[in-house]
Amino acid sequence: MKVLRVVLAFLVLASFAVEARAQWSSWGALADSVSSVSYELGFPGAAGDGSGGVVVAWSSDATPYVRATHYDNAGNVVWGPVQVGPIYATTYNDVQVVRQGTDWFVAWFDPDVVNGVHIHSIRIAKLNSSGTVVASEGFAVAFDNPVTIDDFSMVARTGGGVAVGWRMEGLGYARLYASDLSSNVDLGYFSAYYGPYVNAMRIVADGSDGVYAIWSTGVYPPFVNAQRYDSSGEPLWNDPATMFSYYPGGYASELSVAGDGSGGLVAAALWNYSSTQSVRVQHVTSDGTTHWNESTSQNGEPVCATCATQYDPQVTVNNAHSSLIVSWSQAGGAGSIQVQKVPLTGSFAPSWGATGTKANVSDYFELREQRIASNINNQTTIAWTYRNLGYTETGIRFQIIGDDGDVELDSDAEGASMESYTAAYLPILVGQAVGAYAAWIAYTDEYSYVRVNSMLPLPVFDVEWLFNPDHCSDLVRWKTLSGTTANKLLYRHIGAANWHTLNATGSDGAWSASFPQTIGSEFKVSATLSGVVWESAVYHDYGECDLPDPYKTMTFEVPAPEAFLNAHPNPFNPQVIVDYGVPAPSHVDLAIFDASGRLIRTLVSGTKAAGTYSETWTGVDERGERVASGVYFSRLTMNGKSMTRKLVMLK
Repeated sequence: MKVLRVVLAFLVLASFAVEARAQWSSWGALADSVSSVSYELGFPGAAGDGSGGVVVAWSSDATPYVRATHYDNAGNVVWGPVQVGPIYATTYNDVQVVRQGTDWFVAWFDPDVVNGVHIHSIRIAKLNSSGTVVASEGFAVAFDNPVTIDDFSMVARTGGGVAVGWRMEGLGYARLYASDLSSNVDLGYFSAYYGPYVNAMRIVADGSDGVYAIWSTGVYPPFVNAQRYDSSGEPLWNDPATMFSYYPGGYASELSVAGDGSGGLVAAALWNYSSTQSVRVQHVTSDGTTHWNESTSQNGEPVCATCATQYDPQVTVNNAHSSLIVSWSQAGGAGSIQVQKVPLTGSFAPSWGATGTKANVSDYFELREQRIASNINNQTTIAWTYRNLGYTETGIRFQIIGDDGDVELDSDAEGASMESYTAAYLPILVGQAVGAYAAWIAYTDEYSYVRVNSMLPLPVFDVEWLFNPDHCSDLVRWKTLSGTTANKLLYRHIGAANWHTLNATGSDGAWSASFPQTIGSEFKVSATLSGVVWESAVYHDYGECDLPDPYKTMTFEVPAPEAFLNAHPNPFNPQVIVDYGVPAPSHVDLAIFDASGRLIRTLVSGTKAAGTYSETWTGVDERGERVASGVYFSRLTMNGKSMTRKLVMLK
């Protein structure tokens, strides 16, 4: 945690202020280290726990297991590392992680050779909230000479269970799994018009227990197609939607996809034609209609028709589900990262960044990978790995881009630790309430690492205290991150038991409050962000009559949460998110009941550490069957006390 230092000076109107930028509160955890560079690490997987924490899973050929660890929002280990399942290959295995309610699914690809026969398998394990493996399944996808299997991915389905997808020898594949892994449905294979020439394969959850399969081809006629499947694996569209095509030729070599929050899909593709590369974006609505340039033979829109060579496109959808955010790396000089926001309604018209918003990376020689993730209040976190001009440092860096396109926070400008390695790779970035966390791998001359970093900005900044020695009155002004409710100033005489509360004036982003100064008073600021109350440490105001302490400090900490129970959206259809707070370690029961008091679904039953949590009820009962529309109740019970909230499910 960073301490803010300020100096008090006596003027006719004396003032002091903290640094003019928000401060980062970040932690870095070492998930695993291997004491020899001869060992390889597969790209780890990560997924948020709904409370600012993360579960990370990884593999290395130093041990015959995939392992996983759960970290809370302060970087403390909740459980792990646990052995998730075996690996038999002598090469590294990429790992995927998703959260489904209180459970976790971990999947990995495992190539092996048994008695001279190559067996290529995909393995999946289900872990409960304590990190215990409760189900597992593995299946062979090929028995042959060495084959190339990549583009391995996994998504959580709304009604329970998961879906996995992969690409093998020029064909795409996908499979749906039940929540207990006891049954599955194959979606078949995906190909080009004239054979096995698929060069990218992706899957995305559609928000209604089904999935999208998206695949691109590298031969004429080039295209990127999408098909939507229901929970039983049946296609919902008569024909696949063509998201991108280009009549002169070329092909899409890189592809990034995301759900739009309304049953649709967004995508960014790197289109290669002749000696040029350009990033194009497309939006497909839930009925399979392409949004931009659907009447031409070159679907999709270029993010920047006049920019230099582009590569590594990434796409996400902002929290309001109203705009896509696309980022890409761009050649030229030391390289740069560009960002663009495009509303999902109407014609293609970027809100900002018509030629991209340049992230501050011009001092780095090589951009290795960049990732983006959406946060609350339509902020976007960007993270990337880099190598500097002198080849003496490689590491990870991150920024938060506001809804207006401005860089609000920068890890380098804020003095976040920049660790030096011989190589660093960024495989995954997961958005949390504010900021994000990244799971990445790093190598030195002696060690191989799996690292986890949280990027969490404190909500209150630019705190300024102005006082008038002649009138003994104080004015405190401060700023907040977008979406922060910070309308309270608390003050008291030093040593007094009770705080006096003042309502601040202002609006989201800028606040102020005045209080009558008494000799030896103190104050603190209270702010609420994403349901969590943040309070500054006590700030001492000695006034004009006492010698001031020349160095005043202010820090921000997250206090113990209060017990609460909320739900949103409400009314809802098809699912509702239930938020709750646990003030101290307790056994917690969270369940859904109908209007007669009959138990419908248990969401949580177990011990929880102090903190705030979120659970999703998808409108199904304990048997996994859809319940009727009507009135239901969520009930939170801990320490012998209960809280209840009314829920309304719409037709």
